Amino acid sequence: MNFTQNKISFIEYLPAVFSGFLLTLTFPKTGFHWLAWVALVPVLVSIAGSKEKKPMHGRKAFNAGLAVGMAHFLTLLYWIVNTVTVYGGIPWFLALSILFVLSFYLALYTAVFTLVIARFKYDSLFMPLKAAALWVGLEYLRSFLFTGFPWGILGYSQYMNTTLIQIADVTGVYGVSFIIVFFNCVVAMVWCLAKERGNLQVADDIKRSCEQLQLVKISGMKKIVLSLITLVLVLGTVSGYGKIRLACIDQAMKQSEKKVVAVVQGNIRQDLKWDAAFKEKTIKKYCSLSRQAGMYIPSVCKEAGLDAPLVNLKATGNLKAKGNLKVTRKKLDCVCESLNGQQELPDLIVWPETALPFYYTWDKQYSDMVDACIREIKTCFLIGSPAFKPFEDGYELYNRAFMINRFGVITGQYDKIHLVPFGEYVPFGEYLSFLGKLTAQAGDFTPGSKAAEPLLFKDAKAGVLICFEIIFPSLAGRVVKNGADILVTITNDAWFGLTSAPYQHFSMAVFRAVENRRAVARAANTGISGFIDPCGRIGKTTALYEEKYLTQSVACLKNRTFYTSFGDLFALICLCFIVIEQLLLKNIVHPDESAAEIFFPRQEALFRNAKNPTSWATHLRRDTPQNKVFRECPICGAR
Repeated sequence: MNFTQNKISFIEYLPAVFSGFLLTLTFPKTGFHWLAWVALVPVLVSIAGSKEKKPMHGRKAFNAGLAVGMAHFLTLLYWIVNTVTVYGGIPWFLALSILFVLSFYLALYTAVFTLVIARFKYDSLFMPLKAAALWVGLEYLRSFLFTGFPWGILGYSQYMNTTLIQIADVTGVYGVSFIIVFFNCVVAMVWCLAKERGNLQVADDIKRSCEQLQLVKISGMKKIVLSLITLVLVLGTVSGYGKIRLACIDQAMKQSEKKVVAVVQGNIRQDLKWDAAFKEKTIKKYCSLSRQAGMYIPSVCKEAGLDAPLVNLKATGNLKAKGNLKVTRKKLDCVCESLNGQQELPDLIVWPETALPFYYTWDKQYSDMVDACIREIKTCFLIGSPAFKPFEDGYELYNRAFMINRFGVITGQYDKIHLVPFGEYVPFGEYLSFLGKLTAQAGDFTPGSKAAEPLLFKDAKAGVLICFEIIFPSLAGRVVKNGADILVTITNDAWFGLTSAPYQHFSMAVFRAVENRRAVARAANTGISGFIDPCGRIGKTTALYEEKYLTQSVACLKNRTFYTSFGDLFALICLCFIVIEQLLLKNIVHPDESAAEIFFPRQEALFRNAKNPTSWATHLRRDTPQNKVFRECPICGAR
């Protein structure tokens, strides 16, 4: 008996588990982003119940949401196991425990979501609105509670949907999450209403009382139509706004000042990165790639088979000796184009997070090598390096980015503000210090100043975000508010290996570009490096684990978006709305109500209040003023 009951209970939660797997498939690297629009439908329909199955309430609804979250986050964050075992030296069974605990914590948010929506009236036209607001409110809480972990926000799944994500300059990524959940809820509601309307064949004694039951004020068909019309209007408005904003920003980009930025991907293996014997090789590799990035190589030179510009006629070679007039003419063209393009030297060359495996300025031998490289190339550099600040009784470590001018002089620096918990520091250290860090090579860092001032280079300002910081919208908004013309993010994703994590990490940068209307340049040690324009369109990118540099002209916009000015106001409004709705409004369902009370609230109330009722139909047959009101069917008009 117990085995049968457990089997039935497991089957009951299969739709929730299926929804969790669908959610994971919407994110990179799988990238079936269109599945996000129906991923929640199975669990929503399951919670609503049917004629054969009672709706879920209380503990069952909570468990369904927990099943969604566990299935989703265990498969989305699987790469954590590889990171902490390879680079933290933690046994695999402990690594699995860490993944399970983190997934369980994140799944609590989806569990609260399903617990609350189980109390909503599924036939209410406001149900999708309230459910979407609830989802956004919970995502917003997840972004800052316990230091915050907004990885896997539903809106990020649509980073390739350029038109849709333009609303992020008002609502942030949460607006996209809102639209997705709203769509899912409308689909689920229409499904439930259509199914309920087809299931009006109830008991014979009820049929004799009324040909069709009075369901609600508005008929099921009208609600279906109104729901679909609302959905079309919402999607049409968002799409229209997206197209208008794309046209406006494209025009602004054409008229804006441009800066040429180069990003360098050194592809340094993590197990060799901090090896003392490998330091000089690391510097030489980055300098070599930077020299190539510092050269303006016209396309005609590449057509001539040249990997460097020609700046004098002697370099073209002897016509007779070559015997190939076509190639030689191309070389002559290469000389002209090279001479005309000397001013195309990058305005800024960016190296990744902790590209220098030593303390820059303190280790004189290696620092001099870097400075000589910079003076040779004659442009500004943004370089990641560990740094420390000594005190009489100790020192503080920082994860730092240095802005260095063409003369090798430091003109600014940025220290990472939001550190990775258990990776770069131990939260609540005085109580949890025994846990240590998950990645022993990372160091015990101190957070930088929260002022987040941009760094100046050649009459432009770069807002710097280091690694994990790119997933926090408020940090990018703060530095843009302080005057940044472009956003530069440097990272070391070697920890992730060949998993989907680097792709997930890169996708979040798209929203920082749209939210603030700033171009994003990204330099990663092992990839993905690349560029994103202020509309969220991805430009040049590198593959994982390749040595490469990329150069691209980026627009320096000055305008400030609504999101930059007011931050996550939309998410905060959603959170406040749902809290007030739950505390003050009365249009929610009591946890122990049945399906009849969800879809037929007034009739069921009469039934519950009747004295010694034998059936609902018996009560409806009674000649009372209330029943006279209820007997006209809004669907067919029958009495």
